[in-house]
Amino acid sequence: MNEPRSYFLEKALKLDVNDSLSAFKDRFVFNENEVYFDGNSLGRLPKETQKVLDKTIQSEWGKDLIRSWENKWIDLPRQTAVKIAELLGVSSEEVCVADNTSTNLYKLAFGALKFQKNRKIIITDELNFPTDQYILEGLIEQSFPNHQLVKLKSDNDGQCVDIESILSAINSEVALVCLSHVLYKSAHIYDMKTINAHAEKAGVLVLWDLSHSAGAIPLDLKALGCKMAVGCTYKFLNGGPGSSAFLYLDKDLITKFQNPIAGWFSHERPFDFEAKFTAKNSIDKFATGTPNVLSLVGIIPGVDLLLEAEMEALREKSLSLSSYFIELYNLFLKDIGFELKSPIKDSQRASHVTISHESATYIMKYLEIPEKNGRVFIPDFRPPNYIRIGLAPLYNSYREVFLFVERLVEIIGQKES
Repeated sequence: MNEPRSYFLEKALKLDVNDSLSAFKDRFVFNENEVYFDGNSLGRLPKETQKVLDKTIQSEWGKDLIRSWENKWIDLPRQTAVKIAELLGVSSEEVCVADNTSTNLYKLAFGALKFQKNRKIIITDELNFPTDQYILEGLIEQSFPNHQLVKLKSDNDGQCVDIESILSAINSEVALVCLSHVLYKSAHIYDMKTINAHAEKAGVLVLWDLSHSAGAIPLDLKALGCKMAVGCTYKFLNGGPGSSAFLYLDKDLITKFQNPIAGWFSHERPFDFEAKFTAKNSIDKFATGTPNVLSLVGIIPGVDLLLEAEMEALREKSLSLSSYFIELYNLFLKDIGFELKSPIKDSQRASHVTISHESATYIMKYLEIPEKNGRVFIPDFRPPNYIRIGLAPLYNSYREVFLFVERLVEIIGQKES
């Protein structure tokens, strides 16, 4: 970066000045010497979360003890479901907040396969998050031995599976299609509406993993024809490490699905302590054990920030940030060994950008070594050589994108000298 440096830095600063979301950064805990691009794995800590957790620990747990269950805690799963349902564009009576994404995916996949008892094929793709594939394989091994899992091969340089390949694989023998709405490596967004519509005509159920789309892109699951989905809350929702996940099931399927885990809180009358299990007749039939209070308390402030900022505005800034990064990539990174692994089209790209380099492990090491001014950079690494840049519009800036690219150029220059 020589002559163009001042131009692109000035451009970044102007974009930051005109950023209507810039004030949200002050509502997070952050270190000025740390450029954090890993919000697609773990979102930053909202300051409000610190306050509510402190109150929950010091007052509700510390002073009120068991009385806090009746006073407040017992209602937390429903209160959290209301918030997340608003983000998803569905009714709160179709959302259950509990457990983790893997467990929730297991529940809904099991329910779908039981319901689709005369169909024996499950479809996913080889780019789906590995854990989702493990869950499907485990279901076949443990509960559905006559079923077959088909993993569709990727196209487009490993960015995604071509939608025509997905649509052509859906037929009357398929019970379930399980896909990530946004692919965790490339950030490619699948055309959910088209896939759902095609599947519905064939009588096929589709289960979507929203872990990289909830809080990252606007969602209206009803308009998209989505019947089932799961997702986490610790990425773009900023719910905290390991915070409780959610599942969504269309109201017409709730009574038709069976939860394979007959737990305490999925009982119609959990505090009657009956010997015989009677499942709830609502979405809360998919609850299991005691709700994780500290986790649930931590989710709500993060979701409130997203709702306040509004998802359309967040999406607009996200695309602007990633477009600015791709512009810099084409000028400064493309010719020094980096490859762009995310879609160029805005409509196909979510809120992270992935690049690769044969020296990615070396680069990641040096990004964490402080510069002379003490600044470090924290993106995300995925084998074998992918660097993911998570762009969280609530707290990331254009200047940070510029500084990150500048640092990548500097590291490659040091390596080659």
